[in-house]
Amino acid sequence: MPAQGRSERQNKDKPLLTATAQSEDSISDPNHDVNCMIERATDTQFNDSSTGYCVAGIFTRSLIGIDMFKAKPVTVTFPTVMRGIGIEGDAIKVKRSPKERPVKIRGMKFRDIQFYSYTGNTHLATPADIRRKFCPDAPGPYLYMINKFFLMHDEDLYRIDPDFIQSIETFPSTDINLLKGEKPFTVIRIFTKTPHNIFVPHIN
Repeated sequence: MPAQGRSERQNKDKPLLTATAQSEDSISDPNHDVNCMIERATDTQFNDSSTGYCVAGIFTRSLIGIDMFKAKPVTVTFPTVMRGIGIEGDAIKVKRSPKERPVKIRGMKFRDIQFYSYTGNTHLATPADIRRKFCPDAPGPYLYMINKFFLMHDEDLYRIDPDFIQSIETFPSTDINLLKGEKPFTVIRIFTKTPHNIFVPHIN
């Protein structure tokens, strides 16, 4: 029987990933690779976390598309500005620490925002940007995934380092038996360069 989870509030308020110093010697070990740690979350925890992130000044709902070997936590002085919010790339001024006054974006209250510098590609892309570049002919509408997670809402708030993408898979919803006969859509799954995706075990 599956273990019972903690309360929804505890799940939402706990950061899914906090970067720590790590050697790239451990990159082949998913149990110790910082880029894999977020995958311990459930889909609900991943989608409904009340922690946001700001990477090189750009807001993102999650660090799943960021190469954490190239990210470093930084301390910011408030007020500060976060850019790249949504499709239009809006900016928002954060006047006080979100722990004192939650930041409201799209009706969601972010009670913590972690800030990082980044030495990777800072031209961070939305899932739609990735789709337009790599699979422009895929028919809509679209359901996006990053690694094992479904993006259930606000997919344009996620940012991905294009250089951190390992591969992209697309398939029609009609490939799923339960969805045959329903309005079709395309599933677009983005795989990042984590050990789970790079060192795929051989399956007989």
